Amino acid sequence: AGAVAGKAVAATGAALLVKNVATMSLAKDMWATYSGLLSVYPLATKSVTGSFLYSLSDGIAQKATAAKASADEDEADETSADDAADRDERSDIDRGRVARFAAWGPIDAFMTTAWYGVLDSWTEAVFPPDAASAADPDAVAGVATHTANWSKVAFEVAVDQTVYCPIWFLVFFSFTGIWERRPAGETATRIKNEIVPAVT
Repeated sequence: AGAVAGKAVAATGAALLVKNVATMSLAKDMWATYSGLLSVYPLATKSVTGSFLYSLSDGIAQKATAAKASADEDEADETSADDAADRDERSDIDRGRVARFAAWGPIDAFMTTAWYGVLDSWTEAVFPPDAASAADPDAVAGVATHTANWSKVAFEVAVDQTVYCPIWFLVFFSFTGIWERRPAGETATRIKNEIVPAVT
């Protein structure tokens, strides 16, 4: 009887899972959970999310780069056994690099959260909200219409690009230099060479 009850519970659970996936309520539940965590524990949630996404994207980038290099070599002349061994070694994921990006996630979450708080206060100082926009006179039947204030958007993009981006790159390349135990001079040269093209 216990085995039959166990199978019934498993079948019911599987049916509920299929129903949830089919109706997308699972995705809605996951999003609601994430949103709830974000509102209660914003920095911790952003840190975990950042670590996961940075390490996942780096692993994907490493695999894609190795696949492209392998395809390029296949188009070239015949490869020797040594070349094939080199190719197999390159196709492995550099776990140290993935760990570095995972460790960068919380640092980035803290910096970005603090920065967007500063940017919001600067934007409100330059574009103070007025009573008319707060009341939203264009609202129709209780549904607010949202139109973009393009001068505000341009301001935020320009300030983000000219103020935060250089700071972000400086901290990121300093972090990677320290993680990889590079000499300070080499890290400084890398920062100098990378920041200008990245910001412009």
